[in-house]
Amino acid sequence: MTPRKGISVLVLTYNHEKYIEECLKSIAAQDYPGPLEIKVFDDASTDGTAHLVRAVSEQDPRITLTVRNRNTGAAKNFAEALRACSAPYLAFCEGDDYWIRTDKLSMQADVLDRSPETALVYTDYESGDADGHVLSGRMPGPQPEVFELADLLTDHGPSTLTVMVRRSALNAAFPKVFFEVPNPDVFIFGAVLLTGAAKHIPEVTGIHRLHEGGIWSARSATEKKLMRLGTRLAFLSTLPAESRKTYAAVEKKLRRAFESAMYAAAYTDTALFKKYSGRLSKGALRKILWNRRLADLKKRIRQATNSREG
Repeated sequence: MTPRKGISVLVLTYNHEKYIEECLKSIAAQDYPGPLEIKVFDDASTDGTAHLVRAVSEQDPRITLTVRNRNTGAAKNFAEALRACSAPYLAFCEGDDYWIRTDKLSMQADVLDRSPETALVYTDYESGDADGHVLSGRMPGPQPEVFELADLLTDHGPSTLTVMVRRSALNAAFPKVFFEVPNPDVFIFGAVLLTGAAKHIPEVTGIHRLHEGGIWSARSATEKKLMRLGTRLAFLSTLPAESRKTYAAVEKKLRRAFESAMYAAAYTDTALFKKYSGRLSKGALRKILWNRRLADLKKRIRQATNSREG
């Protein structure tokens, strides 16, 4: 029987004291028959996360913990953790998520074993609350038979806890902007999809928690939209000229959507507008600010007119 390839499971965690034990136990319960290592990188949690990881690791030597001496954010924590993962296959599960099928890794590794042209395999998932009660149905919904970079750029794409990739697809250094965006997943999956396509397994294998302490959950709908669009535009800006030309139409569509969202934010959330205004071109920024001033002027004229008529 041919020996199975090793798998590294990368667990990024920050203040996940309530959830980390369930996360690690769901990974340790996997039935994968090959080598398995579980690399936990704690981004300087201020609660008891590290203590709980150490307690679980004492019962399972496959689990190792690295605690950063200061909080650096998801991107820097990921880049550091990635260097510690040397197995041919790499899976992810953030510290507040967990898996519900013990054959998750086996299913995904089987696909990569059989399909050399496939660089990424992902599954369905469900969202749950802090107590694990399911909040949604199967996600992310209908998927293409072969998922490519264009699909990632134009849609939501896979969720981190459902993904397995070839470790070799992430050997190149990340660009500077990777460490500046709030949601670096697009860069990670985008880099992998530049080396090959993805395949989808239509099985629910994990629960993505939505809770008050979640970095994504705490954002407004407008900011989530700006984050998705802005990160995709940032990723496209790092591609070589020839590759960028391939996705020129996609980039144009994303830019229009981003400017439209920023136009709405200019009227509803000034702080949010300022936060993301650096991603606008000078021409788009001038246009939005001019239109906002014009609208404010018209509003004041209407108010003054109504006051005089009253």
